[in-house]
Amino acid sequence: MRESSYKSSTQTLQSPFRGGEKKVMKKSLSLLIALAMVFGMFASMASAATTELTTAQKYQWFVDQGVLKGDPSGNPRLDATLTRAEFATIVASVGGLKLVNSASSFSDVKVKDWYFTAIQSASDAGLVNGIGAGKFGPKLNVTVEQVIKVAVSLAGIKPVDGAVVAGSSAWAGPYIQAAINAGLAVPSNYKSNATRGQTIDVAYVVTQLKALPVLSDVAATVNADDTITVSGKVVNTADSVKVALGTAAEVAATLKDDKTFTYTTAKQTPGTYKLTVVAYDGTKASVAVTKEVTIGGFVVESATAVNNKQIAIKFNKAVQEGISVGGATYALNNNAASNVLLNGVAPKAASISDDKTTVTYTFAPFANNTYAQLEVKSGYKSASGQSLTAYKTAILLNDTAAPTVTGVSYAGNTATISFSESIPADKLGTLSINGSTIGTGVTSSVYYSANVDTTDSLGWVKGITVYNLTLGTNYSFYLVGGADNVGNRFDYNTTLNAPTDNVAPTITSLTVNGNVITAKFSEAVSAAGSVYNGSDASSKVDGVRSSDNLSATYTVGWMGSNSFLNVTAVVKGYKDLVGNTGADFSQALTLTKDSTAPTIASASYDGTYIVIKFSEPVTVNSTANSIGYSWTNTNSVVNGGNWSAASAVAGYDVNNDGDTNDDTENYYIRVTPSTSVGAGSWTITVPEGLAKDAAGLKNAKASSSFTVSAGSTSGIIELKNVTLVNNSKIKFEFNRELATSALDVSKYTINGVALPTGSKLYFEGTQYFVVAEVPAGTFPVAGSRVVKVNNIVDTSGNTLSDKNSTTLYFNENVAPVAQTVTLVSDKQLNVSFSETVANNGAVTGVEVFLNGSTTAEAGLTVVATNGIVTITSATSKFSPSQTIAVKFAGSNVADSAGNTASDITINK
Repeated sequence: MRESSYKSSTQTLQSPFRGGEKKVMKKSLSLLIALAMVFGMFASMASAATTELTTAQKYQWFVDQGVLKGDPSGNPRLDATLTRAEFATIVASVGGLKLVNSASSFSDVKVKDWYFTAIQSASDAGLVNGIGAGKFGPKLNVTVEQVIKVAVSLAGIKPVDGAVVAGSSAWAGPYIQAAINAGLAVPSNYKSNATRGQTIDVAYVVTQLKALPVLSDVAATVNADDTITVSGKVVNTADSVKVALGTAAEVAATLKDDKTFTYTTAKQTPGTYKLTVVAYDGTKASVAVTKEVTIGGFVVESATAVNNKQIAIKFNKAVQEGISVGGATYALNNNAASNVLLNGVAPKAASISDDKTTVTYTFAPFANNTYAQLEVKSGYKSASGQSLTAYKTAILLNDTAAPTVTGVSYAGNTATISFSESIPADKLGTLSINGSTIGTGVTSSVYYSANVDTTDSLGWVKGITVYNLTLGTNYSFYLVGGADNVGNRFDYNTTLNAPTDNVAPTITSLTVNGNVITAKFSEAVSAAGSVYNGSDASSKVDGVRSSDNLSATYTVGWMGSNSFLNVTAVVKGYKDLVGNTGADFSQALTLTKDSTAPTIASASYDGTYIVIKFSEPVTVNSTANSIGYSWTNTNSVVNGGNWSAASAVAGYDVNNDGDTNDDTENYYIRVTPSTSVGAGSWTITVPEGLAKDAAGLKNAKASSSFTVSAGSTSGIIELKNVTLVNNSKIKFEFNRELATSALDVSKYTINGVALPTGSKLYFEGTQYFVVAEVPAGTFPVAGSRVVKVNNIVDTSGNTLSDKNSTTLYFNENVAPVAQTVTLVSDKQLNVSFSETVANNGAVTGVEVFLNGSTTAEAGLTVVATNGIVTITSATSKFSPSQTIAVKFAGSNVADSAGNTASDITINK
């Protein structure tokens, strides 16, 4: 059947039979059952049936139920194909369609034909079309892809525009793809003829399952913060949709009245994820739909020079504002701490795009049309906490774009005009209003001020503010001859019209904390007014406006010696920016004397900081005693220690918006741990007086516990330190607990060469420390060497950052070897070495054996002097005729580099 053969409809289908038997269909089988049958016609439904029957037995079951009328010959003809006429009877019978047009619409369908009513009623209902030339083709066979198209249309599932499915006709692709997306298993023989037996199999299963919900348009999308959103809709009845991530338990999605649903996971680490979606009608489940998505790494997509001091860095994911443009993890003007460097120099300021994926950094002005190296370090994090793949590139610093005006805003009788980039104050050009030049003199009727960009130290202008405008009046404004630092010029003109404002401000809330009253206003105010205790004029306290002029605080001294005081606070005299005075506002409040010291509410680890939350706003006493910790790692190894209180800072960027000024963010203290924070159970002990509230009350000593899960840390391994324990023993310290695969000599190189065969690697104390013992002679001469670590992972599978190498000065580690024994006299032996020994004085670990004796000679004095070892006896003991053996075992003889002598036995 060609593409135009069937039209979309809300009707459903069921299997027809004709030939020797006349098909009689029970309308008690619902349209929904019929629809499920058509979909399931090509699905493997065996597992859903409660009893496995052959196709013939299922056919007989329908006959026994009176749904079908048996064939008098006893032959169900299960392998026979379906004709277009038979298929049309599905729609007419199950849909209960009524004949509208008593005349035939097709030249090959006569009123006397048995299928006339079915075909014509389906045509009248707009469900089927002809094949062209005024014909219907009733005896042509129905193909699989034609049935899929009709089923998808009847289900109300939207075809996937432009979809191409291999093996199908071009017109069928959108419908087949829609069926697949809805979780319907369809075969690949789309152009094959549909059979009667398939219909019987499916019809039987459907009668067992009844009304099965169907999923449609299911999609899974990775969000910028590494969460995954699953969406779609349900067709037919469904009261819930559940989503399973991998092997995790199902979680309910949000199902809306319009039958669409969404579900968003928590933040995920990089990897490939399978999500399984199932719709439910009570306990009846739809065919599951699975979607697979991949979360990639966090990378820089591009970096471009915006002008001669700004670089725009585009990331593939949303970034942490706190680490990008300000807040708890922010560093500017600090070449050592900054995560962004241009030719090794940190930026002076930063701003972020609305979608959080582009950060524009401001540097000191750079020479135009030159190249510089931009570096973005792995310490940079995405919004989900994923560490960046370190990025370096040569960037062309070429500024050819003139500044522009990005917007005009009004506040009272002022207008602020903002520029796309800050420009030197002496390049602002000429400003005029209504044809007359204006200046910065405040005595003028209309004047302006330059708005200095305070985010850097350049003192350049980021815009201007024009003052003393008459509200509701049009002003013709011109800026002529403006230019940026490299001479790109711009002009600008507009009509300024500060809107008329006759609406007075109001107080939206009045709250109290201790003896501090806070008012929030409906708009920015130019005056906070005063607060009174009722009608007592002497109780007047003036307010202090917030930086955004949207609130004000009033610190009152009305309590005296009372522990609490009920008052009626009356705020008067507050004004908006054009001088409208707000109505007096009164509210009953209870002032309380703060006698409660701050307490610890919780503690956690965010991958960088230990974050301690208190019960109220606090400041830090950095001279308090140290913060203690104990840690039980995932291998039940217990460690403990202390962190300095000097690393504690008040305020924490809870919502990661780049500042610590939001509600409750002043409840926090963040501590920079001086040790690695690995997976396991942690308990910190906060010393007395680390935190202090506004009343000066200090916290008591207390403990709080938290768990650090494997993989919950920042996700980057860094080589923190490399030390030489001795000339042959190197100790590596990492910030993560390493996997045992790290004990591989090929992963540690010195001057690009792997550690030599015979080197011994092991963890010392914890899996944060790797010790490498190299054989004697590895370093034949002293000198500086580059030590590097490669291709290691931690216990969570995190990989190494670019902080993986260091340069150390190695002493030579060639051990002195005893070479000859010289008989000096009957009382003295001298032993010489492969190199001059450095120590003088008593020597240990030396024995002498005479004439093959297994017992060492006693009463000998062994000393090192003048670069050799001398062995003396108080009595005559040695003679030329003797066999004399000298054994060195664990001797303290050493060379100038501290290498002790090799164990050896030499003979005279």
